[in-house]
Amino acid sequence: MDSYKNPSPGNTYISPSLEAFGNPTRKVRIATKAIEHPTAFAFAQVKAEVVLRLRHPLI
Repeated sequence: MDSYKNPSPGNTYISPSLEAFGNPTRKVRIATKAIEHPTAFAFAQVKAEVVLRLRHPLI
């Protein structure tokens, strides 16, 4: 059985309810899209955001 702890590619998962960071009275959930992860993808930080980039092979 798949779940957010054992994801299947192509599915979207919602976490259990969590306390918000910095505000424990507020509840949040985290949505995650499971994708196949070829080595062509990389995370990058652009200013205050984390983005997923497609890495092009060097020719």
